[in-house]
Amino acid sequence: AVQPPDVDLATLYSDTYDSRRVMSFPIGLNTDLKPQIVTLREDSQGGLGHHAMLAGGIGKGKSVTLQSIVLALAASNSPAHLNFVLADFKGGASELGRLRTLPHVVGFVTDLDEAYVERFRLALEGEVLRRKQILDDTPRTFGRQIPNIYEYNRAVAPEEIMPHLVVVIDEFAKAIRINAHFKKTVDNDITAQGRALGIHLILSTQKAQDFEGIRLNIEVRMSMQVQTTEDSRVIFGRDDAATKLTRAGQALLQVGNNRVFEMFQVARTDIPYVPEGAGNIDLVDDFTIRQIAPNGRRHTLYKHRPQMQITDHASRLSEAEVLVRHIADYCQTRYAPTRTICLPPLPPAESMPVFDLLQKQHPAVFCPWQRQSGWDTAQKSEHYRLQAPLGMLDLPSQQLQQPYILNLNERDGNLLIVGPTGSGKSLLLQTLVLAFASTHAPDDLAFYFWGQGPAFVTLAELPHSPAFIQPAETERTQRLLGFLEKEMARRRALLGELRAGNMEALRRARPDLPLPAVVIILDD
Repeated sequence: AVQPPDVDLATLYSDTYDSRRVMSFPIGLNTDLKPQIVTLREDSQGGLGHHAMLAGGIGKGKSVTLQSIVLALAASNSPAHLNFVLADFKGGASELGRLRTLPHVVGFVTDLDEAYVERFRLALEGEVLRRKQILDDTPRTFGRQIPNIYEYNRAVAPEEIMPHLVVVIDEFAKAIRINAHFKKTVDNDITAQGRALGIHLILSTQKAQDFEGIRLNIEVRMSMQVQTTEDSRVIFGRDDAATKLTRAGQALLQVGNNRVFEMFQVARTDIPYVPEGAGNIDLVDDFTIRQIAPNGRRHTLYKHRPQMQITDHASRLSEAEVLVRHIADYCQTRYAPTRTICLPPLPPAESMPVFDLLQKQHPAVFCPWQRQSGWDTAQKSEHYRLQAPLGMLDLPSQQLQQPYILNLNERDGNLLIVGPTGSGKSLLLQTLVLAFASTHAPDDLAFYFWGQGPAFVTLAELPHSPAFIQPAETERTQRLLGFLEKEMARRRALLGELRAGNMEALRRARPDLPLPAVVIILDD
């Protein structure tokens, strides 16, 4: 037998997209002891069907079968031609989780929280829309309408190929129960539209009734042994999954209206990996041989402890894990990283300091502050004046996470922050002020604080802050208002005198004048 590290990926993978090979994989042996091949393409493309479903009772090998399917596809199709989103809603140990480091995986979901399922749903809907847009744009890019992924990939350069996306969901019924909108996404967006877009579903569940309503839209149906003939009839329209399957790993395959109906034994990948020459792992249970003397006393002759018989060289990894490593190592220098579709939630605020955001996420700022030397006024970038990152945008439907940039140049330049006590208003104010202070020198920006919020006490020490006024300080409040009126009149006069259309033009005309942007922060 071929060992996982010896799988010849150079032969199995093709640099050229071949619509006759993609999405075809072996899953086990049929009753003639020949490879059972499943091809998830439509009949018109030489396949059995675009989507697949898998049922089976507890302990019958359903999750292991999913693992084998994913590995067979990953070993037969490069990450340039095929990607996976893996979702395991079973809970506990996850066979799919062991595959998450495959270079083909563009999303892994395992949390049963409603918010996580909603992120997953939005990401899938976003991918449907993205692929539809690519095909909708083909009249402009190719001069003709290209109807599906097969023709599109034949028309584009190898580096522009749209990979097939296989969405594997173990216990998908739980996702539907957690999120009522998830079924609509599966039925309307993926099952119906996925054929042209190259999005394939492989759904798995313990209860056959979970397939009611979507069975007719899924051509490839597989089942391990189920408990009742009623379950079998829901899947196949016949009793065989309850009456003819007798052991774990046995399965039936049906295509359409019995166009194909075959029994097969699933090829397992969860068995322990034994490197060649390492000897065998003894899987016999513990036992002891004793001699019983005529007087009834027992004398131990031999104790069998198989865990002590495993050679030091035997691996503790499964064949699945070894094959995942082999595929990942092979692809690391040969294929570009895949584009992530299902992004994880953003970390909590305390794990995302604004200074890290400034330095790592958004290095292009108006006037960067350096820890040792202060503001680098020689490197001012006018494009980023009065702009600073406040946090990260999380857009799961657009499969995007990026810095949220507050631009005080937009519209009237004013900002209203609303929220109940304890919601984080003061935290947002602190972040806003520090982000702008870190990207603008004191000559370019001035903060005037009015209020009694605790955030102001520290912020008022910034060199950008000429004044911090509390509500009870009536006289200082009046002086601030008077200063602002005079400053506005001065700037209006300068704009007219120099015929400058706006403050940016005025600053260019008179760089010698102190014309900082004035930001007044009011906190109740």
